[in-house]
Amino acid sequence: MNIHVLATDLSTRMLKTAQAGIYPKEKVRDLPSLMIKRYFLKGEREWQNYVKVKDQLKQYIQFQRLNLMEPFSFADPFDCIFCRNVMIYFDKEKQTNLVNRFYECLHPGGVLIIGHSESLTGIPHKFRYLKPSIYKKEL
Repeated sequence: MNIHVLATDLSTRMLKTAQAGIYPKEKVRDLPSLMIKRYFLKGEREWQNYVKVKDQLKQYIQFQRLNLMEPFSFADPFDCIFCRNVMIYFDKEKQTNLVNRFYECLHPGGVLIIGHSESLTGIPHKFRYLKPSIYKKEL
């Protein structure tokens, strides 16, 4: 499969944390054990309660600072956009603008996944509702 992940955040500090790929073990406890063995290294000594994402997985991820209120500069459309628990901080006008910009950034059939505390209710958009927090760009 041809997989590319663009991981974004406004905070450069959070991007550095994500790039390091080191997490407390409890953050991965709900993943299947096979997945943990395949994609994570277990910490030793002072790092025994941590895991680190293996380079074989990190090679598919590009980290980039992104301010959602500024114009996007993405060259290619996405199959899926995750924007979880961010829109709650914006007013309806900014939410509407952002959701419609996401729509334009998706391939036909692409999916937008938002946080469970968020909804597109009351926001004019072209997405088709699939289920709570999941919306699809029609073909």
